[in-house]
Amino acid sequence: MADGRREGTDRDHGGRPGRLAGVVPVAGQGAGETATYKGGVGFSPNLATCDNTDDLLVVDPRPGNATSNDAADDIATLTRAVERIPGAYRHRLLIRLDGAGFSHELLGHIASGGGRRGRRWEFSVGWPRTDRELAAIAKLPAAAWTPAIDQAGDVVENAYVAELTGLLDLSAWTEKIPGLRILVRDEPLHPKYLARATDQEKQQGRRYQLIALNANAGQLAWLDARHRSHVHVENDVKQGKAIGLNRWPSRHWRINKAWPQIVLLAGNLLAAYRWLALEPGHLRDASIKLLRFRLFDLPARLTHGQRKRRLHLRADWPWLDTALGAWNRVRALPTPTLTTHPPPRRAVEGPPPGRGPGATTRPPSSHPAHRQETKITNPGRRSPSEAPPTP
Repeated sequence: MADGRREGTDRDHGGRPGRLAGVVPVAGQGAGETATYKGGVGFSPNLATCDNTDDLLVVDPRPGNATSNDAADDIATLTRAVERIPGAYRHRLLIRLDGAGFSHELLGHIASGGGRRGRRWEFSVGWPRTDRELAAIAKLPAAAWTPAIDQAGDVVENAYVAELTGLLDLSAWTEKIPGLRILVRDEPLHPKYLARATDQEKQQGRRYQLIALNANAGQLAWLDARHRSHVHVENDVKQGKAIGLNRWPSRHWRINKAWPQIVLLAGNLLAAYRWLALEPGHLRDASIKLLRFRLFDLPARLTHGQRKRRLHLRADWPWLDTALGAWNRVRALPTPTLTTHPPPRRAVEGPPPGRGPGATTRPPSSHPAHRQETKITNPGRRSPSEAPPTP
């Protein structure tokens, strides 16, 4: 996994897959495009990402009528996602889920380490807020609440966190998921959540959010902030839709099933570009739309001459230094070396083909036409020995 990590993530875990079940609406209706649980017609894919590196691990194309909390689909998606993480990082994982991953089967699968011995997997998932939970919250003493923090570790004003495990009957859950804990976050009720608030929350002007986890260590405020970092997956969803997940190419389901794999490949190439070519800052976390405008769609002119190709960039482009810096960082990367094993020798009588008496060998061509060189030049940054570009 990468050394650089986002704020609010757990450094003690090798990887942090996140899962989200969303809906991709479409205009027409073809194979697999059925009515969704949110209304309209489209698909309901499952998405798993690695929060350490922003890699897309799995995009499972499901028909629009697939349920959002299908345990079998969720376990299959998680299994495929873990298989795409390097083996050394599969033993300790933090798996963050949204409400679609709330099921006995999935949480039990995670708590057991996917059925493998020696694995320590933790989950962090949203817990439903019902009258039972609200009644338990009302019984919490004032001393049980601790100030909440954000992903940077700073105290959040007028927000608090407490543990609700001892006030709830969780016997039906703890049989398969030992160590289950329930945390609650108390914060001011924002107007955009007013429509989904309960009558009690509206009267008190407070909003309660509950999460379930199986971590046995960590301060309550830190565990809550760690779960709230799951919001990063929303940016991955937006990026996936922007690079093709919103544009399914065919009316045939077999073709549409292959399309998400192309989107997954493009997303992983983009993640590698962010980490390897861009400096830490706002541009590394920028949207794909901003990257296209500043770095991917450059005003330039490609010329040919002297058996070379030259790319002439505009010297007055405001983000020219950023583009050239990204190019130089990519060029400075070490070339990966692959260890190859020679094929086994076969016992052959006599000289090998092409080396016997009268055999002729053709020397490798040294004609200049067989050698190509790509050179990027900048009219505003020419060396003294370089001729000015042709207008």
